[in-house]
Amino acid sequence: MQEKILQLLKDKALGIEDLKAYFEDFKELVKTLNELEEEGFIFLDDKKLYRLIDGRNYFTASIAYKNRHFFVKDELFKDPLGLCPLNKDEGLFHRTKRGRLDLLKITKRHNQYIYGLIIPKRRRYFFKSLDRSFENFRLEDTKLGIKEPTYIEAYISDYRKALCRFSKIIAKGDDPRALRAILLAKYHVPFNFPKNVLKEAENIKPLERKREDYRSLLTVTIDGDSAKDFDDAISVFKKRDNYELFVHIADVSAYVLKNSALDKEALRRGNSLYYANTVTPMLPGTLSDDLCSLRPDEDRLSLTVYMLIDKNGEVLDEKIEESLIRSNYRLTYRSVEDHIDQKEVFKDEKLSKMIFEAYELSLIIEKRRLKDGAIEFYDEESEFTYQNDKLIDLKAHKDLKSEKLIANFMIMANNTIAKRMYHLGLPLIYRNHPSPKKEELEDLVFVLHTLGYDFKGKIENIHSSQFGECLDYFKDEDAYALVNNLLLRAMSKALYESESSGHYGLSLEHYCHFTSPIRRYADLINHRMIRKYLFDHNFDDIDADNTLNDMIALRCNENERLSMDLERAMNKLEIATYMKDHLDEEYSGIITGVKAFGFFVKLDNTAEGLVSLNTLDDYYEYDEKLAILKSARHTFRLGDRVNVIVDKVDPQRPSIDFILKKEKQYAD
Repeated sequence: MQEKILQLLKDKALGIEDLKAYFEDFKELVKTLNELEEEGFIFLDDKKLYRLIDGRNYFTASIAYKNRHFFVKDELFKDPLGLCPLNKDEGLFHRTKRGRLDLLKITKRHNQYIYGLIIPKRRRYFFKSLDRSFENFRLEDTKLGIKEPTYIEAYISDYRKALCRFSKIIAKGDDPRALRAILLAKYHVPFNFPKNVLKEAENIKPLERKREDYRSLLTVTIDGDSAKDFDDAISVFKKRDNYELFVHIADVSAYVLKNSALDKEALRRGNSLYYANTVTPMLPGTLSDDLCSLRPDEDRLSLTVYMLIDKNGEVLDEKIEESLIRSNYRLTYRSVEDHIDQKEVFKDEKLSKMIFEAYELSLIIEKRRLKDGAIEFYDEESEFTYQNDKLIDLKAHKDLKSEKLIANFMIMANNTIAKRMYHLGLPLIYRNHPSPKKEELEDLVFVLHTLGYDFKGKIENIHSSQFGECLDYFKDEDAYALVNNLLLRAMSKALYESESSGHYGLSLEHYCHFTSPIRRYADLINHRMIRKYLFDHNFDDIDADNTLNDMIALRCNENERLSMDLERAMNKLEIATYMKDHLDEEYSGIITGVKAFGFFVKLDNTAEGLVSLNTLDDYYEYDEKLAILKSARHTFRLGDRVNVIVDKVDPQRPSIDFILKKEKQYAD
């Protein structure tokens, strides 16, 4: 019923009476309409007509407040209904026939709640918001029975009068995990699954399908040390000058059926969340860690992409099949890395041979990708080491050859699926990556010029391969990580969309996400599309599926954005908490930003903080055009290496302040 409703609304807005004519079960119609409205696919306008949120004429987006004006997607909009939007609120917008943008509805207040510390004082409570934007808000409650400093959640009762009321206790004031708990509450992280979802997972049975039996193939998974949800496995065999690559992906769609309780919960979550040393899964553990996970020595259902690849990285033949596999080994990135470097070779000769051949193939694929213009960015992630839930070590993550091996194989599989579905004109959710915007490139070109590098040709004609050339230029310099980050910031955001427009960063005409259905909903949908159209040859619902995929893609984009925001916020908190234990210690780092009030320094361990102008001994002038701070004796610019001392750390903000080591301005 959902697909039919969406298809009807694609043509024109309809009222409930209009829709009744197309459906016999009125109660089911009302229920489905409510579900579609709740899930953000449709809305009821002021004329009582249901309209499709199509992402073009009607769409939801985040509101930004800049320079005393409100914007959506860098465009001014009108507020004809006087809804009083705030920064980062989400709204429903309508682009009129004259091209004007009107705000129709606030769909989600970014800050319905404030998080802070309440301190009992005599018969009143002093409330301190952790967000500076709400420092003027006062707590209305006077009798809460709280007798010690406590972190709470308070809901905003009056935006204009800056008032809030107690909602719930988050943690005691002296709880070392309090700030983490506040972040999880702020981002509404779903910890527990609904009872009906858990019950469905416990009694689940997979679809019975005819499958290719690949259990006799030598098959391995390669993942992180603590991973439990094994989405993918590989089998690689060298045949003379060619290589056979089997990429086996967990067949989650055989368990999670469309419109089931599991499916609806997976759509709501959108993806698994990874933060600190914890994961909040998209699917219950019964599926994510057991039935769907490609665990060793257990028969598992999968979708297999077979590719025959020559010594130049060209795909000579391909097959996409429903399969039955049995993983022989659960390997880790580190163990495979040690094997490739011959530090610790696997005892099983067949396994050893396969890993070396897999690495050979990975190098061939990577060489071909780079030749075609793919950008090989440096992984800037922080690497955390925990002991008893406490961060005890922080360092920059080092790219491993084993991680690249798996990444190269997954990219090949994703590209193979996307090309096949595109050329057959079948529904799919693509992963598109637009080329960088001109204004972003202009800023980038200028900054790189100050670092001594210039792109060749016109800005609008910069090819993705030129980004790779730029990275190569700085490869052996201190500024390499900075340049890598500048290039990443200049990139447009990759998006899920129902139409293919190519992937700029990978330099591919067609691309999708297929290889992680345990932790990404878009991948799960793509598995369904493959089964429905490639295997079952059911071509009745192409238009309806394209429409539904449009809606799902929008939801997946929003969920991904929230997940990334949470991950960044959690990393900042964890790093600040760690650095608080290292006050007065000396570190070396690179200047990553220069402002009139000081400059930012990123340490080699990935912690980033501010050297404030008022802590410098000399008088400095700020040159905005050149992005430098200059005095008679010193000049601070992007890419400079400096020695700093950790001066102040506030995990609540979170923020880190450094002071320059006075006896030595620059590191050796």
